[in-house]
Amino acid sequence: MNIEIENLTVMLEDILKILKQHSDLKSSSITFQEFVNYWFEAYAKIAVKQSTQKRYRELLIPAIKAIGTKPLSDIKPLDIQKIYMNLTGKLSDSTILKLHRLLHEIFKHAVMWEYISDNPVKKVLPPSPEKKVFDVWDVETAKRFLEVIRNETIYYPVLIALHTGMRAGEIVSLKWYDVNFEARIISVVKSVRNNRGLKTSDVKTKTSKRSVYINDVLFSELKNLYETIKPKPDDFVCPRLPTGNLTVGYLSKRFKLLVKRYNFPVIRFHDLRHTFATLMLSLGVNTKIVAEILGHSDIKLTADTYSHVLPTMQESAMKEFSKLWK
Repeated sequence: MNIEIENLTVMLEDILKILKQHSDLKSSSITFQEFVNYWFEAYAKIAVKQSTQKRYRELLIPAIKAIGTKPLSDIKPLDIQKIYMNLTGKLSDSTILKLHRLLHEIFKHAVMWEYISDNPVKKVLPPSPEKKVFDVWDVETAKRFLEVIRNETIYYPVLIALHTGMRAGEIVSLKWYDVNFEARIISVVKSVRNNRGLKTSDVKTKTSKRSVYINDVLFSELKNLYETIKPKPDDFVCPRLPTGNLTVGYLSKRFKLLVKRYNFPVIRFHDLRHTFATLMLSLGVNTKIVAEILGHSDIKLTADTYSHVLPTMQESAMKEFSKLWK
C-alpha cells in the first residue's frame, strides 16, 4: 500500500511540475504543437499505454504539419476540414476518422483546461468509412466446433469467447481470482500488454473493466476444470502450453488451423466475440446490455457494429407487439 501511495505521490508531483511549466504560457499564444506536447505530458502519458501514445503521434503528423505553428485559439473548423480533404485518397477513411477522434479529444481537453472556449472539431465532418464485414457462426456450428476441439489447448479460450464475448487478450490474462463462482461473475480487469503474453496490464478503458455473468453452461465447464486441476488463485484460467505460455497470436493461428482442418465456415478467433454479440441481439437482448457485456464505451458503437442484426430484432418485436392488438 505504501508503495502505491508513493507512486501516486510521484505521479501527482510530475503533473504539478508540468502544470507549473505551462502556467506562464498564455492561452492566446500557445500553438497547436505546444498544446499537443502539453497534452501528451499532462494526460496521454498517464492515461494510455506507450504503444497507444506512439500511434497517436503518428496519426497527428499531418495535423502538426498543417496547423502546428498556428495559435490554438485561431484554429477554425475549416482548418481541420482542409486536413481531412488533403488526406482523402492518401489515407483510408477509417484512419482519417481515427485522426478526427483524436483531435476531438485533444481540443476537448483544451476547452476543459480553459485554453479555448469552443471545440472546433465538433463542427467538422469526418469521412464515413465502410462498415467492416465480419462472419459469424450460428449456435449449432459453434456447438459442433466445441465438440471436435474438446481436447485441444484452445478449447477453454473458445468456450469463454463464445459465452462471454471477451477479447482474446482478456481471456489469455484471466486468472482464477477473477472468477467468482458464488456470485457467478467473471471480473474483466486485465489484458495482455504484448503478443508474447508475458506481461499483462489493466484493460484500456473504464468501460472495458467490467463484470460478466457466468451462464449455466460456462459455470459447469469452469467449475469442473477448477475441481480437476485445483489451481491457486493466481493461476491462469486457461491452461498454458508446454512452454508455460499462451498468447493471442497462438490462439489466432491455432483456431485458424482447426477451422480449416475440420472444414468449418472460415471465421477469425475475434469473430467469436461477434458471434456472441449477434446471438445475444438475435434473442432480443437490449443493445445497452450487450454493450456493457462487451465493454463498449458507447452504445452507438454496438448499434453500428451490429446494425445488420437490428432490423430482424425490430421485425420480431413488431410481430410480438401486434399480438397485443388481436
